[in-house]
Amino acid sequence: MYYYDTTRVTRLSKGVLKFWGRAIPSPEAVKKFVKIDPKLKELHHITSLIEMNCVERKRRSLWIIFYDRNGGAIENVEIPPGESNWEIILSGSAQEHLLDALCE
Repeated sequence: MYYYDTTRVTRLSKGVLKFWGRAIPSPEAVKKFVKIDPKLKELHHITSLIEMNCVERKRRSLWIIFYDRNGGAIENVEIPPGESNWEIILSGSAQEHLLDALCE
């Protein structure tokens, strides 16, 4: 599941937005995260600061915070804009539905 805060969407320039989103990973996804980093075994949700380019249909994460079930931060990762890569939003993905909703 994915949520975003409609009150905190910022238009940076024509066609580029910045917003906070929250993802609740499936149990299978949590297992994949744990393989990468064992301290994420208590992962409940992920909050991210995201920039989205509506024209080029791309996104990049600027800040990612991993939380446990009690709301405690497990890991906090800031990614400077110069180090964050733009990723193409795949057709039919949850990110495409989000792009369509935000970029109307």
